[in-house]
Amino acid sequence: MRMSARLNMTGLDNLLPNTRLLVSEVVRKTAFDIQATAQTLVPVDTGAAKASIHVVTGDADGYTTATENAQAAYETKYPKQTLDFWPDNPVSPSEDSITALVAVAVLYGWYLENGTPGGRIKGRPFLQPAVDAAQTAFEMAVSQALDEGAQKSGGSYT
Repeated sequence: MRMSARLNMTGLDNLLPNTRLLVSEVVRKTAFDIQATAQTLVPVDTGAAKASIHVVTGDADGYTTATENAQAAYETKYPKQTLDFWPDNPVSPSEDSITALVAVAVLYGWYLENGTPGGRIKGRPFLQPAVDAAQTAFEMAVSQALDEGAQKSGGSYT
């Protein structure tokens, strides 16, 4: 199972390129805000899960850096032991500029968020609360970007 948060704004192809760029910037900023918040909320033992939280966009894939940082954090507590990561990056970068994903590279990330089957270990959500915390600001920023883009084209957005 993989765990990720996906921000996707489809249907903007018909708007002016500058509007698409403005919305793309909002999506990217929000994804990195979600990453930062999730990293403050994730339970920490070795710091590996925290280090493995990364952002994937159409032009950047943070998976390799995230797994390297997570392994280094893990080895500070457990020298010469290897963490289990998703083989390769299971989160494919989108080809459009207005999609960003926030993902967790360590295999046990899902269990941290949701708990184990049967409830033996309770979940300690960190990704969903980070998404929830960013939602209002994201919606306002997208609305502002659409307004700005429409004004530049001589129209309006409602």
